[in-house]
Amino acid sequence: MNYVNLSIVVASHKGSQKIRMLINSILIGKAIPKQIIIVCVSEEYNKYLFNLKKFMNLINIILIKVEIKNQIYQRQIGFKLAKENYILQLDDDIIVEKNTI
Repeated sequence: MNYVNLSIVVASHKGSQKIRMLINSILIGKAIPKQIIIVCVSEEYNKYLFNLKKFMNLINIILIKVEIKNQIYQRQIGFKLAKENYILQLDDDIIVEKNTI
């Protein structure tokens, strides 16, 4: 895999199934981010964790649980945790093309 100095931040509300499709689309791309940070509300955390376990061995996924349902707040949390030189913010219902990243 060709890893790039990129963190992806995803603020999500009840989109755990869509997150799987987003991550699948990222993993088949030509360049793979070094970090994906997913910020979700606490009541959805266990669903996200279950749906993302198979990916966590393939790519650095950080799953953050917050109590506030506010995507701006969630993005702020994700941006603070981003470690790479570049940050890309995506919605949970995006599917990226092979050459997007």
